[in-house]
Amino acid sequence: MMFLSVYSDAKRTGDGLSVSLWLVTLLAMAGCVRAAPGWVTGNASSASHHAHDCDDSPSEYRGFDCSFNHHVETRCKYYAQAIKFMDRSESERYGGIPLVSRNASTMPGSLGDCDKPSCTPLNTTQYLPVPCFCECNTTLIQQQFHYFVAFNPTWCQDFTYTMQATHATGLIYEVTHPPTLISKMSYYTTVYEFFRDNYGIGMSQAKRPPGLWTPDNATDPLLPQDNHWNDDNVFGQLRLMGVNPLQLQRVTYNWSVGVHYQQLQAMLNTTLDLAVAIKMALGRDDLTVPKAILEERLYVLHFPLLKDIRGDPEAKGAYANRLMMAPVALFVATENPAYPLKPIAIQLGHTQASPIHTPDSGYFWWTVSKMYVNNADGLTSQIRHHLVNSHLISEVFAVEAFIRLPFYHPIYILLQQHFEGLVGINSKGFELLTSKCGSVTKVAGFGFSGLGDFIKSSYENWTWDDTEMLGGLERRGVETSVLKQYPFRDDGLKVYSVLRKFVKAYVTRFYCSDKAVYEDRNLQKWIQKVSKRHENKGVPSSFSGRADLVDLLIRVIWVNSAQHAALNYPVKEIGSFIPATAYTVFKRPEQWSDTEIASITSNDHNDGLVAMLPQYQMAIEQTGVATQLASLRYTDLLTYADKLRGPAHLRAEAGKIVRKYRKKLMAVDANLRQINIDRRRAGLMPYRNMLPTFLPNSIAI
Repeated sequence: MMFLSVYSDAKRTGDGLSVSLWLVTLLAMAGCVRAAPGWVTGNASSASHHAHDCDDSPSEYRGFDCSFNHHVETRCKYYAQAIKFMDRSESERYGGIPLVSRNASTMPGSLGDCDKPSCTPLNTTQYLPVPCFCECNTTLIQQQFHYFVAFNPTWCQDFTYTMQATHATGLIYEVTHPPTLISKMSYYTTVYEFFRDNYGIGMSQAKRPPGLWTPDNATDPLLPQDNHWNDDNVFGQLRLMGVNPLQLQRVTYNWSVGVHYQQLQAMLNTTLDLAVAIKMALGRDDLTVPKAILEERLYVLHFPLLKDIRGDPEAKGAYANRLMMAPVALFVATENPAYPLKPIAIQLGHTQASPIHTPDSGYFWWTVSKMYVNNADGLTSQIRHHLVNSHLISEVFAVEAFIRLPFYHPIYILLQQHFEGLVGINSKGFELLTSKCGSVTKVAGFGFSGLGDFIKSSYENWTWDDTEMLGGLERRGVETSVLKQYPFRDDGLKVYSVLRKFVKAYVTRFYCSDKAVYEDRNLQKWIQKVSKRHENKGVPSSFSGRADLVDLLIRVIWVNSAQHAALNYPVKEIGSFIPATAYTVFKRPEQWSDTEIASITSNDHNDGLVAMLPQYQMAIEQTGVATQLASLRYTDLLTYADKLRGPAHLRAEAGKIVRKYRKKLMAVDANLRQINIDRRRAGLMPYRNMLPTFLPNSIAI
């Protein structure tokens, strides 16, 4: 009778919100929590005050009462601006990617005038209301937009702290270590350790963000001790847990898995006796190339998207003559868990005319070849997999969710947490990193001219398949147990398993049947629009039931949490140490003189290698930006049970599920910490970047 009374009162007053809450309460008691019938059934009349599915025309708001309240009215206007930009012609979008906050004015120019005062930051706020990030105060009108896809004031303050900390640390380094011509390899260790040990020096500790996480490098370093970075075992391990754990592929006889042997043959210099190289590496005289392939022991790392990227011919001064390589590296999987992946050959190019080297080529050529591979691997990781395939791809999902899903929609309530900060950091990132005077533009081998080409080709080669954790491992052929130690895979699958169960439990709790998903008009509109934005990329255009929704949500959450973390955070310990990951090199193989080669004979006599590495200012720039980007963890994975935003009854139900699976993640965390201890004992590097306590919910940095 109480429910009938509430319903009767609501009907008399025309209070659609009360009707909605009454229905939700009734459904919750039945064990199937849903939001208002407007998003379940697509009934326009019952959703008129709540669904914010604005018309694509900026001047109309279909099914939406824009006078409902101040926040909603302003938010609806934001939708119109977002839609207006997202419907712009493809030619006006950055690199062909359907982004929200970039425009044609950010396309390449030159780096020649970067030192001039007139070089000002790009305006990334022209089409979407993302305000200046240096001004952390936000108005009441802006808050809803910021909290979901841009930033909140706390994030802004924390991010501003990291920018100031990076600047302050660099300035103090320049005072204590005056500019000099780098002539010794040990100098890069000095830069690395200064930023590691003094990051934020001179800054107020009271304002230090709680999420400014620093691993205990001083007692448990990864790389810069005693030329550890140049060890063949470390070189192999970095393919499995370094800055780019997504590039390695197995050589197969299957055109759908890894790299087909015929493809490899078409690239390789015919002077390489591959069978001999495999036998020597594994100590097995019985191995032939076909047998090694069938035993799943042969692996390749190559970078086809880099081979046609041009440099920046207009760059001047210290930024001139930068280049990058597109090598092909071959490895074998060993029987030794402490030496899982052994390099056997590196070719310095993608054609059969390219020079190729093995460990028998001597210290100089083998070391230089590995450094060329690290250069290509770092660039591919940070631009293709990190920037494009994580940050920029996710932006359409985030903004379309903001446009299409109602405030009280359970999927909206969930995705708020996993998209928080995304558009904000994307906009700020373009300004700070990839603009004409950006840090990446300065330190990357392709410069500003090649950056746009690389972003464009990366998006052209991206498909929906790239978001799949398990499928991605299988397509690259690296799911095999023959590859005994693969921390990104092994640790990642433990985290992925919990996240997938979490998403399934969440969807099952709020959707009692496949029909409920199929009939959710706003949900269908969301994925339809996302699929349209990412046209011909394989993104589904509809949901037929709960399994489809689970599959999409786990991919989106995985990419925005664990996968992004695995690409972003290793740059602090690995990408900030220039000998291990120089984002630009200054010598091609043919440019080394006989005198230079003769002077570089061992780890104790390798100072001549500085001729191919960044000098003073670029070294500080790379170390500083890598330290900044990998220092701030704004949230911890699935710790938002008490931070959910939306109707109280939906927050309560969602919070129960979040807490349950956070506990499961903590059990995984304890297990992985013990595994890292065992790795150290076995002589392997630990893998910290898949620990749930270090994984953020979203791409906020």
